[in-house]
Amino acid sequence: MAPNLTVRENLELIAGIYKCDKLRSKQKAEETISSFGFSDIAQSKAKTLSGGWQRLLSIAVALISEPKILFLDGPTIVLDVLARREL
Repeated sequence: MAPNLTVRENLELIAGIYKCDKLRSKQKAEETISSFGFSDIAQSKAKTLSGGWQRLLSIAVALISEPKILFLDGPTIVLDVLARREL
C-alpha cells in the first residue's frame, strides 16, 4: 500500500500492475470500494486512515488481483468484529 496515494489510487495502481487496462482498473477499484465499504474514505490518503482501515485496505489490495489462494496470517486482528465477519 502506498501511503501517499488515496484509497482509490492504491486500488487502481495494483489492478494496473496485474495487467488490467485503465478502464478495467477503475472498474475493479469501484467494485472493491463498494464491496469493502470504502465509499466515505475513497479520496483519503492511505496514511491518514486508522489502523483498522489501513489493514482493510491492505487486504483489499491483496484481493483485487483475484488470487486463487491468499494466505492471511493475522491481518484481521485489528479489525472490529463486524468487519472481520464480513471479510
